[in-house]
Amino acid sequence: MIVGGYVFFMVSSLVERHVLCYTKGSNEHFLMDKKSNIQAYMRAHPHLVWYVKDASELSPASVVEHVLNYGTWQDVRELIALLGIHETADIFRTQAHQPRNNYRPQIRHYFDLYFTRYAA
Repeated sequence: MIVGGYVFFMVSSLVERHVLCYTKGSNEHFLMDKKSNIQAYMRAHPHLVWYVKDASELSPASVVEHVLNYGTWQDVRELIALLGIHETADIFRTQAHQPRNNYRPQIRHYFDLYFTRYAA
């Protein structure tokens, strides 16, 4: 739906529906309460952190790590819609280029290429 130069849509797979607002013709988006969006996302995807008692308390860095390592492509797309491609890429790059990280080699290589191309 386009209203006043903004495109609104709902992320339908979340338990709690949140409106994302994109500026027309731009890739930047604005989220009103990003932390609650991430918490709702993790409540809707408990399979990504099966060993954590309260998945809604995870940091954004931990959420990115779990989604990229264990999520489906749809999970990755929803995460990027919540955080934005640049913030997701920044979190990934900060984690992945540490001497010790939790990314599998294939995942690290793929998302290095992906974020280099789409979030440069």
